[in-house]
Amino acid sequence: MILPDTDQLASATIGARIQRLRLKQSLSVRDLADKAGVDKNTVLRVEKGLSVSGRTLERVCGALGVYVSRLLLPEPGEEETVVIHRRAKETWWPYPGMGDPFPDEMGGEAGGVPVPKSTDATPRGEVASLEARLPRGKMRSSLLRLWEETTPNAHPGEEFVFCVSGAAILRIAGQEYPLGEGDAANFYCAEPHTYAPASDSSPADSGENSFSTLPVLLLTVWHDSQE
Repeated sequence: MILPDTDQLASATIGARIQRLRLKQSLSVRDLADKAGVDKNTVLRVEKGLSVSGRTLERVCGALGVYVSRLLLPEPGEEETVVIHRRAKETWWPYPGMGDPFPDEMGGEAGGVPVPKSTDATPRGEVASLEARLPRGKMRSSLLRLWEETTPNAHPGEEFVFCVSGAAILRIAGQEYPLGEGDAANFYCAEPHTYAPASDSSPADSGENSFSTLPVLLLTVWHDSQE
């Protein structure tokens, strides 16, 4: 494995910080280039961490109203680099298009998750959006608890799904992909897709252990290319 040297790391870090400042100020690459008196390709080189002269870097930073020395600080403000999701503040909602996730009257709990008193009223699904999203960031993530198949969904970008517990079926454009605990998939989410518990996790056969493998818990992360 070849690691970049210190100068390369510094250039990449500065370039990424400049790009975040540009987006924070709602400037396009062309806007920043015009303000700095450089061409568009020069701004792109700076943001990619490629080599430019010190004078050019100063002009780009000046157009953003920041000193180069400020961008060289080893530790910028935390809110600029990381957002933490805390489980204690997690909020679960009915999964869109699936209705109420649980019947009105609940029984006990299994692994901290409520279960119905009988199999006559089967819960469907719920979602918790994770708060770990950077300002102006494009990555989104959520947790899904599912007892039944979701309604079909399609949206621009790419999606990653990880099966945290249970067994699931990922259906994409008519094809089925089984996911066991610890399995993951990456796909283009513009294709119609659904998530469902695997058949061996279904509570169709009544009995005291019918819900032993439910709900299926999935982690999904996606990047919306239109944002």
